Amino acid sequence: MRRYENLASFGLLFIAVLLIYSNTYQASWHLDDYPNIVSNPRLHIKDLSPGSLISTFRASIDGGRYQGLSVYRPVACLTFALNWYFHEDQVAGYHLVNNLLHFSAAFLLFLTVMALLKSPEADLKLQDRRFFIALLTALLWAINPIQTQAVTYIVQRMAALSTLFYLTSLYFFVRARIEPAEIKRGLLYSACAISFAFAMGSKENSVTLPAALVMAEVLFFSKAGAVWKRTAAWGGRCMLALGTAAVLLYFTDKDFFGIFEGYADRPFTMLQRLMTESSVLLYYLTLIFYPAPQRLSIVHEVQISSSLFTPWTTLPAILLVLFLILFGFSQIKKRPLWAFAILFYFLNHLTESSIVPLELVFEHRNHLPSLFLFLPVAAGIARAMDHYALTSPRMHLTMRFALGLLIIALGSGTYVRNMFWATEKSLWEDAMEKAPQSARPLQSLALHHYEKTGQIDKALELYQKSLPLYDPNPAYSRAVALVNMGGIYYRKNEFEKTVALCKQAEDIYPEYENARYGRVLALVRLGRLDEALRGIDFLLSKQKSHPGYLHVKRLILLKQKNPEAATAYLKPTPD
Repeated sequence: MRRYENLASFGLLFIAVLLIYSNTYQASWHLDDYPNIVSNPRLHIKDLSPGSLISTFRASIDGGRYQGLSVYRPVACLTFALNWYFHEDQVAGYHLVNNLLHFSAAFLLFLTVMALLKSPEADLKLQDRRFFIALLTALLWAINPIQTQAVTYIVQRMAALSTLFYLTSLYFFVRARIEPAEIKRGLLYSACAISFAFAMGSKENSVTLPAALVMAEVLFFSKAGAVWKRTAAWGGRCMLALGTAAVLLYFTDKDFFGIFEGYADRPFTMLQRLMTESSVLLYYLTLIFYPAPQRLSIVHEVQISSSLFTPWTTLPAILLVLFLILFGFSQIKKRPLWAFAILFYFLNHLTESSIVPLELVFEHRNHLPSLFLFLPVAAGIARAMDHYALTSPRMHLTMRFALGLLIIALGSGTYVRNMFWATEKSLWEDAMEKAPQSARPLQSLALHHYEKTGQIDKALELYQKSLPLYDPNPAYSRAVALVNMGGIYYRKNEFEKTVALCKQAEDIYPEYENARYGRVLALVRLGRLDEALRGIDFLLSKQKSHPGYLHVKRLILLKQKNPEAATAYLKPTPD
C-alpha cells in the first residue's frame, strides 16, 4: 500500500506540474538572468573536466567584472553551467530543469508530511488520512500561481534548489527521528547534514534550517525522550560539522557585515525596511491564499513605512504579525500542525524580509516559507470530509466538487500567469499595468524590448516617462535611464546630447561607471580628446585591465598622433 500511495502521488504531482508549466519552455530571459547566466563567462564552460566544473563555484558577478572574488552559490551555478554546456542560451533546457526541481520539491513535501504525521506527537485521528493530507498539501503548494516566479524566472532556480535541499534535509531528519535502527539513524542524520550543505550552496536563506529542525523536534517528537537521548550524539555531530562547513564555505573571503552597506543605495533605512516588511509579509499571505493572476506581478508598489504611523497601516501590520507569531507558539501543544505552518512561514522569511537591504517585495521569496501553509488547511478539509461522509452525504459530495474546482482554478491560474513570462514585452507590459507609478517596468520594456527590436524612439519615450516615477533605488534608476537615453542619441549621432545626459547621470550617481564611459565615447566622436583622455584615465584608475577602457585609451592616443604610447595598451595589464 505504501508503494502504491507513493507511486500515485508521484504520478499525480508530475502530471499536474507538467500541465500547468507546459507553456513555459520558450519563456525568454529576464532581469537577473542576464548578468547571472547569459553574460557570466565563468558559467560558459567548454568541457566537463573537474577544473571547469570547479571554476563555476566562483561565478560571482563582482559588479560586472566576474573576477571570481568569492564562492557564490556553487550548487546553483554548477547547474547553470551544465545547462550552458548543453544548450548555451537556448531557454528550453533551463525551464525543463526548473520544472523538474519544482516537481521534486512537491513530491518531497508529500513524503515529509507523510513522515511528520507518523511522528509520536501527531494527531492519531489524522494518521489514517496521512495520504490524503500529504498529497493535498503538496498539490496545493505546487500548483499555486505564486510559485511561478520561482519556477519560470530562470535565475530563481537558486530559490527552488534551496527549497528542494532544505526540504530534503528536513525529511531525512524526520525519518531519522522515527527510525528504530541505530545505524540507519546515523546514515539519515548524515544525509540531513549533506543536504543542508547543498541547500546553503544554492542560496543563503537556507541558513534557518537548524531552527526548523529544532521546531520539528519540539512539535512532533518532544515526548520521545528515550529515542532522542540515544540519537542526540549523531545529530549533534552532524550539525556541528555542517555548521563548520557552512562557515568555511560562505564567510571565507567575505565581509559578512558589509552587506549592510547596501542601505547607502536604498531609499529606506534598516528600521524603515523592518517596519515595511510587516505589511509585505501580510501581503504575501493574501497572495498565497488568493493568488489570482491579476494580483501577481514582477513589480509591486509598496509604500515605505517612515514611522509607526506613516502609513497608518504600519502599526496594525506589525501588531498582526506579532499576534500570528504568538498564536503559532500558543498552538504548539494543542495544534502542532498549525504551529508548525505558521512558525515555519515566519522563520523562513527572516533572512529576506527583515534587516538585510534587499528590495522590498519579490514573489519568489515565498517558495520556501509557504511549504507547510497548506498542511493545516488539508488536515481541516480531511476532518470536514470525514465528518460529512457520515452525517451529510450531499455536503460531502459538495466538498469534493468544490475541492476539485479549487485545484482546477489554481492550476489554470498558474498556466495563465506563465503566459505573462513568455517575452520581455508581455512581462513588462503586465507590470506597467499593475504598477503604474513604478519606473522599472518602463525602463525594462524600453531596454529589453524596444531597443532590441530597433524601436529606439519608443524606447526613448519610455525612458523619459520613467524619470519622475518611483524606484527602490532612485539615484541608480535615474542614472541608468539617462545613460540609456544617451546611448540612443549616440546611435543617432547626436553626441552633444549624449554628453549632456551622461554628465547628468554622473552627477546623480557618481559610482555608475557606464555614465562616465558613455560620455567618454561621445567626446571621442566630437573630437574633444583631452576631455575624453581625462575621463578614460579616471576609469582605468578603477579598472586598469578593463578591455573596453583600454581600447578607448589606445584609440584616443592614436587620434592624438601618439602611436608609441598607444602600444602600451595593446594588452590588458594585471590588476
